[in-house]
Amino acid sequence: MRDNDELFTIEIKINLNIPEKKKEAPAKQETTLREDGRGQFVLFAEAERKRQEEKRKEYLRLREAIFNRNRGPVNCTFLQQAAAYANEEGEPAEFVPFSCYWPTYDVMTDSQLKYYFYWRGQVRNGIYPQTSLSYIFIYIYELINKVGIQDKADGLLKLCAVWGEYRTHYPNLDRYLKAWVADYIAIHFPDGLPEGLLAKIPYPDVIARLPDHIVSDLFLNAEEPDTYRENILDFLLKYSNYKLKAGGFYQNYAAMVDSYLPDAFRYLNKYLRKKTGKGIFDAFKSEITQKKMPYQNAVYQGNVKWIETRADDYVRNKPLQGFITAVMKETENCLRGIVSYKGKLKSGLDDEYARVLRKFILEKYKNKKLEEKANFRIDHSKVQKLIENAEIIRDKLLADIPEAEFEETAAETEEAESAAETSAVTETDSAEQVFTQTDDPYGELTAHVSDLQRKILGFIMERGGTVTVSELSYVFSGVFLDMEIDSINEAAMDCLGDILLLTEGENIILLE
Repeated sequence: MRDNDELFTIEIKINLNIPEKKKEAPAKQETTLREDGRGQFVLFAEAERKRQEEKRKEYLRLREAIFNRNRGPVNCTFLQQAAAYANEEGEPAEFVPFSCYWPTYDVMTDSQLKYYFYWRGQVRNGIYPQTSLSYIFIYIYELINKVGIQDKADGLLKLCAVWGEYRTHYPNLDRYLKAWVADYIAIHFPDGLPEGLLAKIPYPDVIARLPDHIVSDLFLNAEEPDTYRENILDFLLKYSNYKLKAGGFYQNYAAMVDSYLPDAFRYLNKYLRKKTGKGIFDAFKSEITQKKMPYQNAVYQGNVKWIETRADDYVRNKPLQGFITAVMKETENCLRGIVSYKGKLKSGLDDEYARVLRKFILEKYKNKKLEEKANFRIDHSKVQKLIENAEIIRDKLLADIPEAEFEETAAETEEAESAAETSAVTETDSAEQVFTQTDDPYGELTAHVSDLQRKILGFIMERGGTVTVSELSYVFSGVFLDMEIDSINEAAMDCLGDILLLTEGENIILLE
């Protein structure tokens, strides 16, 4: 179509292989005498009604014939034209708006076609200028018909790229491309995607909209802990009955939940695979398949007319929903215990899995604390400055205080420091003795804690089972108490099935 072509509204008569009807004789008009006695007649034009009905049917046949030129695999020349235009390289051209339902080359003007080839060349080179949605659809139609791609993997990457670049401006792309990319994968990768292919797609929001069984394997089995971390939680929440983000705990500790929960699911998924050979989603999947036409509502003229896809509907899978909900609640319970947050959720998670989760979370918390302490750096320039200032003060003090008085003061200070040190040692030794001599209520736990940890437990027992953090820090100065308490709780989890020490605000409580 040329840009200067004029448009006319005309009546179209087409041959649809319908036998031409013979000209009918004028229908005989029927008359009926009205009962009001006035002798007037009312004419019933039955022939006119039939003529209008035939006209309506002819219009419907005509509309269907026109639609079929740009829809589906029937009577469509799109593939032949796309192949002819596959290597067309457009020169720089100004943007020309284009809007059409089921767009094809035939309905574009010369200037629109020129711009399309220029825009397509930009996209093929990784540049994605803003454009009309109809141009984007024509490019997508080319890709699903295997035009302009090197191989099937390249086609998938290009589909995901155009989706990822334009989905924010055109949200409707999600609705179409989610189904079409799933069809593309079902046709070209029936045995699963090759290893490393998804890693080449730099659009996490697109990956999150791929078929569930692909996404679940990718998210939960990713080797790098931070890979897709931002998407895992939102992905899992689709299958949970628990409104995690609406709760008070999440609103106060969102960063903590976002850090721990994805790794908790990954660890439990790995544990299940090792134990049963199946991960979380594999354990709840259905083997049922469904048959469907590929690329519905797209211009597609490929050889594949039907595909079989997995009928997994994880969103409506109640056993899966219950399991994921229980894992989320149990993970939150562990985090609540760490930060001494009041209240506990009823998770209903199997005891074995709950124990595995708690052990993992406590270990992760302990490692995080150790890492934070390892990253602690002393500013040596400031330390040197303090030493210099102390020496200056010392010199001034020595200059003003008689030597005998200074020696007496120094002796008293040394004696006080020695007494304090002896007192602290006596307290810890006494605490250890209490723990050792008391009837042991903790069974084999004593064999799984260190000497220092036994001293800590003994000291807390001597104080009636509750001490303040500052009190414990004073007696065990120089000890990383958080790490030691975590180690005690980890040993208690293995031996007793629950933690032993609970931190509530400024208090550390020995649980019965």
